[in-house]
Amino acid sequence: MNFEEIARELNISRVRVGQIYKSALKKLAHPKNKEKWREIMDALEALEEQRVKKENLMQGERK
Repeated sequence: MNFEEIARELNISRVRVGQIYKSALKKLAHPKNKEKWREIMDALEALEEQRVKKENLMQGERK
């Protein structure tokens, strides 16, 4: 999802989405939040793995 799609979904401006994103990154960059980053990255990795599996299954069905 890009900022424009998120803004539409939340009914806020694209600029505001960018501000929230920048603020979140600043907070997560703090050393005390290292574990939060690890959890986020693990979750994103798991989502990507699920997406790839689903895509591979769909491609297998097309053959």
